[in-house]
Amino acid sequence: APVFLSQLEEEGLLTEVASVVLEPGPASASLGRQRFMTALFRAGRFDQAVVFGERLLAIGEEPGLVAYNLACCHCRLDDPATAWTWLDRSFRQEGYGNLTALAEDEDLAPLRHDVRYARLCGDLGVVARPAASDA
Repeated sequence: APVFLSQLEEEGLLTEVASVVLEPGPASASLGRQRFMTALFRAGRFDQAVVFGERLLAIGEEPGLVAYNLACCHCRLDDPATAWTWLDRSFRQEGYGNLTALAEDEDLAPLRHDVRYARLCGDLGVVARPAASDA
């Protein structure tokens, strides 16, 4: 049976599960870590996803992807300045290569009108799709 984040939280286990997920382990543990952050994000627990993502970076976990996901979290938290910092780090400093996500991810919609977003896309040769709210 699936375990839901709310169920873990009600039982006082959410923080403990997050700590266990961060423990060193086989390569498959990396996928589990990413999925845990994604689960927090999809559940609308953006603040918790940010804390978990920052812990992932501290252990060297997929820095480009994690920085990108942190940008998405901060967009959802209505913090475009911090979102921009993470997005720029993801592509320029960490070499994240998912250009389709940069062009199409609706989570980044709050950044699409920022000249820095246009510059980043231009530098990477990406033609960004207008945000759904612009269509």
